Amino acid sequence: MTNQQKSLGGLDSHKDTIHVAVITAFGQPVADREFATTTAGYRRSVAWLIEHGPLQAVGIEGTSSYGVGIASAVTRAGIRVVEVNRTRPAERRKQGKSDRLGSESVDQVNPAAVEAMAEVGIDITGEKPKILTDQAVIASDVVVTMGCGDTCPFYPGKRYEDWVLEDRAGKGVEAVRPIRDEIRRRVEALIAELVPA
Repeated sequence: MTNQQKSLGGLDSHKDTIHVAVITAFGQPVADREFATTTAGYRRSVAWLIEHGPLQAVGIEGTSSYGVGIASAVTRAGIRVVEVNRTRPAERRKQGKSDRLGSESVDQVNPAAVEAMAEVGIDITGEKPKILTDQAVIASDVVVTMGCGDTCPFYPGKRYEDWVLEDRAGKGVEAVRPIRDEIRRRVEALIAELVPA
């Protein structure tokens, strides 16, 4: 099998369980299973991953918390580990939003954002919030998110940036302007990095 044909693993670790999945290099699901968060569970999950190999890498969410044991077991088995960073899910839950709810339920752009963008000559009155799709991620060199957390598609080898910005929901144009300006600054810096003069 060539490198392009190797599968990818993903692990989401919790206090009592580890959810393990394998996908093809093209993002097609192969298999998934849950194991106990125990030494025996770590051994079983690594053996299960190896059965579905060869693997390019395994992405593990939270390698410094619940994932530390399984990350060590995967590394000891000679499989490359890629840390997948979480995006503030506890903070969003405190605000009464789940990742999926925050990413999918909004069907209109904040009117204050429409007004703030119009001030700089950009008309977004006809726009609607869009869900980040697998196809968009596959076609991208850099994936910039603003807090979609676990619902964002993940493909190893892609560059991900999560821009932590103040939540503009329910705020007036005065509060949205600085956020607009910060996004513009970050976009310009990213473009300058990606397309040197």
